Amino acid sequence: MGLSELYKRIPGTPAPTRQQCHGAWAAVSTLRQESDHPLVAGAYTAAEWTLQLTDVRPIARARLTDDDVVRIAAGDDPAIVHPADPGMVGQEVLAAIDVLEHRRSGDESVALGVYVWLTWWAGQRDLPEQFIPASDAFEHLRAG
Repeated sequence: MGLSELYKRIPGTPAPTRQQCHGAWAAVSTLRQESDHPLVAGAYTAAEWTLQLTDVRPIARARLTDDDVVRIAAGDDPAIVHPADPGMVGQEVLAAIDVLEHRRSGDESVALGVYVWLTWWAGQRDLPEQFIPASDAFEHLRAG
C-alpha cells in the first residue's frame, strides 16, 4: 500500500484497514504532540475513540466539565461514555454537524476535526490534506 493510499477509504469496507489505522493515527498523534490547534484536538479525540483507546464520545468530551468527570467516575453516563460502534459513530457525526451548523462558539474547529476523522473512519470521505504527512497543509498545522 502506497503512502497516498493510506489516507483514502476503500469503498464498501466497514472500517479502515489496519495499515490505514496505523498511518492515520501516526499522523494525527504527531500533530497533536506538536500543535494545540482545535482541528487537531478534535481529530485526535475522535481517533482515540474509534481506535478504542477511550470510551468517551468525542463531541461530549469537548464539553466535559469537572462535574461531568466526577459523575463519570461515580458511574457510567451513556450520553458521554459509549464505545465506538457503527451506530455511535453515525450519532457522533450528526452531533458534529449540529455543532457546525449552529456555530457554537469555540466548538467549531474541534467539531470539524471530529467530523473529518469520523467521516474518514465511516468511509464517507478521504482524510483531508491537513492530516497527510509531508503535505503543505500538514506541515502548516505542525508549525502551530
